[in-house]
Amino acid sequence: QCYGLLGLLRRAAPYMPKDLIGLAYISVVRSHLEYASTTFAGAVKTHLKKLDIVQKQAARIICKAPRLSHAEPLLLQLSLDPLDDRRTAHLKSIVQAILRGDSHPSLLNLASAIDSASPTGDFKAPRTVIGSRRFSVLAHTVSQNNSTA
Repeated sequence: QCYGLLGLLRRAAPYMPKDLIGLAYISVVRSHLEYASTTFAGAVKTHLKKLDIVQKQAARIICKAPRLSHAEPLLLQLSLDPLDDRRTAHLKSIVQAILRGDSHPSLLNLASAIDSASPTGDFKAPRTVIGSRRFSVLAHTVSQNNSTA
């Protein structure tokens, strides 16, 4: 779906100013890329890299750069944060809401799994790589990083 929307942006780009194309990308395409991003925060890096490719293509379209140009300078020029950083920030905000008790009631039972930052916490490390990608494990890691920072 995002590639189809990028095609629309590419066809409209010659007729629109750069700022308007950037706003269209953020409101239409990036909202699709970030929808429920915390649920797939633990996905394999190769799968998440496909989302980054969409953002890099969008940066080329917005800046009206050639198709094979390097995207990192364009992303910096447009001040587009990496999707991974945005995903991590959203995960942190959800974890903080859970720990404060401000989240949906179905998430409140995760607080005991997340809030074991104390030395006597009963957090059990996952036995498998797949287990380390669970939301509660990622949330525990984020809460540990917040408590040390």
